[in-house]
Amino acid sequence: MFNLFSLKDLLKLVISFKKYDLVIDVEEYFRTSTLMALWLGKVSIGYSNLKIRKLWYTDPVYYQDQQHTILTFLDLLNPLGIKWEAPKALEKYHYKTDKLDLVDQLLHQHRSSYKIVMHTGGAETAPERFWAVENWIALIKKLLDDNKSIKIFLSGTAFESASIQQILTQLDDNYLKYVIDLSGKMNLDQFAYFLEKMDLMVSNDTGPMHLSAAMGTKTIGLFGPNLPQRFGAYPLDYNINLYHGDGTGYINAHLGEFKACSAEIINAISVDEVSTTILDLI
Repeated sequence: MFNLFSLKDLLKLVISFKKYDLVIDVEEYFRTSTLMALWLGKVSIGYSNLKIRKLWYTDPVYYQDQQHTILTFLDLLNPLGIKWEAPKALEKYHYKTDKLDLVDQLLHQHRSSYKIVMHTGGAETAPERFWAVENWIALIKKLLDDNKSIKIFLSGTAFESASIQQILTQLDDNYLKYVIDLSGKMNLDQFAYFLEKMDLMVSNDTGPMHLSAAMGTKTIGLFGPNLPQRFGAYPLDYNINLYHGDGTGYINAHLGEFKACSAEIINAISVDEVSTTILDLI
């Protein structure tokens, strides 16, 4: 690994010309990794969708954007003649076994028949991925009105705590006793372990959604600018990805395209639709 902000690593990079027999650039963007693949590898493999980019690799691979990205990454093995099959599931995150008692204590404190985690935030660079706050509030109320054996955990980083507070401040005590704020309270290992203990996750299109799917937890993904067939919670035939757009992909990292998108797309997913989907799984 080279840290391009380190003079020592930069010098190491300079003297490593064609040091490696093979370099595979898995970055979807046209970034410095492309130049590094050219410099470091006798054989270099990477995506070819930009004309200027495919000239840098000895074995360019076309980025198939009408399939799940899991398969698109595996396509990078094709020039090597490696035969592969679509994985049945994502590889689980291997958390460390220490300091997980915090999670066990939390779950013991909030015992319930059914445990749902909701991830209501996401990357600030694409707010069109966020289901509206009022939808999350209505969903929580509707679920708890129908079933008081549910506990709802709101996950998020410390940075996302403010958006979670927007939800909590609009719930009265009859609902708040069933809702637990987890923002900023767990590290990655603890959160992965926690997700493994959940019955269900409902999430905006963001990283924790994929982590939940990887941990084997049934996951409901809510989609707007991204296409679920490309970025949905995997595997697509086990998890549920809700989307009501017209099939336009507004975020095309492999082409360097980040188009403006209306939040109306993700908010076309109704509270009733999500609630019914959840209650059918309980």
